[in-house]
Amino acid sequence: MEVWFLLVTAFSLLRSLETASPVVDNSPPQIHHGWNYPPDHNEEEIRNKVHNWNENSGTNIWEHSGLKEGDIMEQAHTKGRNVVKSRKINWPHGIIPFILQPGMNSGEKKAVQRGMEWVMQRSCIKFRPYRSGDKDYVHLMYNLTGCWGYVGRQGGGQVISLQRHACFIPGSVAHELLHATGFHHEQSAPNRDDYVFINYTNIEKGKKHQFQKYSSNVVTDYGVGYDYDSLMHYSRKAFSKNGQDTVIPYQPGVEIGQKSHISEKDYEKLNFKYCNKTVEEMEHEEQTTQSIRPTSGPRPGTVEGTDLVEIDLVEIDLVEIDLVEIDLVVIDLVETVPKAAEEDLAQEEIALRTVVAGQVETDLKIIDLAREEIALRTVAAGQGETDLVETVPRTAEAGLADRLCQLRRPN
Repeated sequence: MEVWFLLVTAFSLLRSLETASPVVDNSPPQIHHGWNYPPDHNEEEIRNKVHNWNENSGTNIWEHSGLKEGDIMEQAHTKGRNVVKSRKINWPHGIIPFILQPGMNSGEKKAVQRGMEWVMQRSCIKFRPYRSGDKDYVHLMYNLTGCWGYVGRQGGGQVISLQRHACFIPGSVAHELLHATGFHHEQSAPNRDDYVFINYTNIEKGKKHQFQKYSSNVVTDYGVGYDYDSLMHYSRKAFSKNGQDTVIPYQPGVEIGQKSHISEKDYEKLNFKYCNKTVEEMEHEEQTTQSIRPTSGPRPGTVEGTDLVEIDLVEIDLVEIDLVEIDLVVIDLVETVPKAAEEDLAQEEIALRTVVAGQVETDLKIIDLAREEIALRTVAAGQGETDLVETVPRTAEAGLADRLCQLRRPN
């Protein structure tokens, strides 16, 4: 009996977010980027500002982080570089490996999870845990000052700072993750003066440089246009010295600086940058694919109905293991390690025997890779085992990133 399963966010992401330390295999190489703090950087003052920020302040929390445009960290040798237009700093195949700093609590992990879901929901970006051999990755840390990160892939490990008791808000997490994909702030667009008025009389002393624009030679909106609704836009009172507006939209009644969602145009730009598709094209492909799937259940990139921090097997129907950058021709299921239903799904090890082109067989391997989906069905509490399904043979060159994996339950 053939069963098609709807894919959800990566199993490896789930496993990482459940555990205190997401690094299952060898420790990653040491992060080598220097942090280029401005000369007037006062860590204690910034920490207090970020800690005391509240939703009613009329600002975004990341605007108080004391860096370029509030939250953009630069390496000394790349100072001033804008990378939005360059594909050289894109993450290959849109896959972003990540590490969570050990010691994150369940609420913090949940906020990270939601921020990643926001980015993945309508884009071709994928997050998965770091594994040995990854050269580039993001390291989400809670014991630094402020909410900040780098713009684009820097090479090696790069920090995303999420100050504890302050920055673990889904909108702030998603904002920093979008920086990591290559986004600058919306109001730094070359055409911003056609859409907003910058009132320099209300800006803090010495902060006017925080409102610079970039040339169209180094940034692009991919023809999508200016976006008041962008998650990457300054608030009205960014860097205000007197509580009055510093950024005033010309269009009456519009909101800027929202932190509740990634906008339609944000997704459009992200998809043009990484997969040369519009949101509508991706959704059309999704609808076409869903015509041969069950109609119920969450969409890819979401984990509706599941709690990835406090896992309950009764509530989980589907997880996935993605395959990428692996030269396997056939993947055969061999055995599972039975687990009690109340145990964390993250601890279950699924042994697979792989057959590689030109070889006979390889040793048993634990598959913890990301891109092609292999769905697993978990049984209700009390049954104590996880049913396995077998994969349809794949050729390594057949475009693993964009294909569904047909699943067939064993007789």
